[in-house]
Amino acid sequence: MNATRMPELHPHAALIDALGGPSKLADRLGIQGAGRVQRVQNWKYRGIPEVMLLRHPKIFGRQSAQEKQAA
Repeated sequence: MNATRMPELHPHAALIDALGGPSKLADRLGIQGAGRVQRVQNWKYRGIPEVMLLRHPKIFGRQSAQEKQAA
């Protein structure tokens, strides 16, 4: 039997949850269309895209955007 491993959460997963979860965060970011919540959910494993951190410093904080740029 081959057990399937769950992918590890990215450190941004805690931030996404703290901001209300994928659905609420998608609303706050103005993401529209089918799959919008799944898109944000994927960030819990892949990390929030740099462009989103830079476009929305009021939501993510300037610190998060600067940390992402330095990485």
